[in-house]
This record gives sequence, structure tokens and C-alpha cells, in this order.
Amino acid sequence: VLLDPEPFDLGTQVDAELQSRTLFRDSFRCFVRSDHPSLGGRRRLTLKAFTSLNHVLVSPGGEGAGLVDRILHAQGLRRRIALRVPHFATALEVIAQSDLILTAPSSLGRCPGASALASRPAPLDIPEHAITMIWHPRFTEDPAHRWLRELMIDVTAEIPSLPPKRSCP
Repeated sequence: VLLDPEPFDLGTQVDAELQSRTLFRDSFRCFVRSDHPSLGGRRRLTLKAFTSLNHVLVSPGGEGAGLVDRILHAQGLRRRIALRVPHFATALEVIAQSDLILTAPSSLGRCPGASALASRPAPLDIPEHAITMIWHPRFTEDPAHRWLRELMIDVTAEIPSLPPKRSCP
């Protein structure tokens, strides 16, 4: 069953009883090996080229449709999932050595495994998303928990963040 393509963005949908802090906002890009035949010197992938390629889907549970599949389905389109992997690191290794394509958060391009890859904007409108820490208020003053939250803030501080989307009243 394919779901509505509207994003579930925890950056804006946190339960009022919980504490949260958005670390950064991100968009999606398509990652391929640098000499991928579909690039052919092009700066952009067309939607037709995108849907004709074999894709890697990062799916921790190993099943179900991804966000991209739901968006494509809403447009009456499909893509071919050639491989499902549980982790982005695995996906980076696979696409570096194959003709598969990965659509993933653009911040993945900062990972060591992505340094030899090429990336292009996704040829469809994929909603941006927030990477947000969420914790129960009982841990707010806990020294170890505070240390971990501060570490996460420091580690993600250099990741470029998209400006928050403003909603119209």
C-alpha cells in the first residue's frame, strides 16, 4: 500500500510533552558513481532518465515503499528498485561500484564514502526534512544526556541547513 507523499517532519510535529531541537534541515539528491553512464556530462537528470535507472533503496526494515516511490506513484510513475539495503553506508558502497542510483539526503554527500561519487538534484519535488533530537523532559537536566545533546549540536553545526519553510497563515 502506497501512502500519501506528504512528509512526516518531526521538526514540526513533536508531541507537546517532549523536548526537541532541530539540528538541521535537509533536501534530497541523487548519488551515482562519478563515471556513471547516465550522466554523460549532464548537470541534471531528467525524470525519464531517473525512472529508467535501477535504484538502491535504503530500507531498515527491508520492505515497503520509500518516500520517492510514493511521490512517483502520485504522478502515475514508478522506478525499479534493484536492491534494498538497511543502511546509507552500505548504499554508498554499492553505488560506488555499480550503475545503481541512490536518492538520499544531500547531507550524505559529506560522508567519507561519498567523496568519489557524483550527485545531481533529484528530478522530482521531494519535500525537505528536519533532523531533530527529541527527548523526554525528565532527561533535560541529566548531565550525560545534556552532554550527548551538546555533542550532537556540535557535530551537526557544520552541516549546511536549509532555511525553515514558512507556512502561510
